[in-house]
Amino acid sequence: MTGMSQVFARMTRNGESLLIDQGPIFEMATLRAFGPERLLAPQHDSWWTTRYQQWAATLDLIVWLEAPAEILMERIRSREKWHAVKDGSLADMQDYLQRYQTAYEHVVSQLTAQHSIAVLTFDTSTISTAAITSEILDQLQCTKDPEMSTKAAALAT
Repeated sequence: MTGMSQVFARMTRNGESLLIDQGPIFEMATLRAFGPERLLAPQHDSWWTTRYQQWAATLDLIVWLEAPAEILMERIRSREKWHAVKDGSLADMQDYLQRYQTAYEHVVSQLTAQHSIAVLTFDTSTISTAAITSEILDQLQCTKDPEMSTKAAALAT
């Protein structure tokens, strides 16, 4: 995770957008929710702060896809793909989803506290993929135009 931010920064120097799926936010949230307990100890605060600073300086936009827990559990159970809690109890699934939710909230709040990053949040149970895609593309276009990026950041807050 340490070197990824430099690689991504180099890849986007020419002004092109780079979409990262299950990238640094996912990794940091997974470590917070399910990693070794010792990573949450105070002696590792500087390590976390460095990660947040690196990624806050690299990311311009966070797209947060969410849905109610009941829908997420149904999606997990109905897909053919393996999932850690697919065959778990209702309580196990709820705990898993809550731990991730809490970790994502913490990571995103730390990133946005470090740097002005637009956050687009979509409830995937109520909005179509086409509408989500359209809004993301609009936001990316705004961030490429320096005059528009101030407006986009103001709208996102």
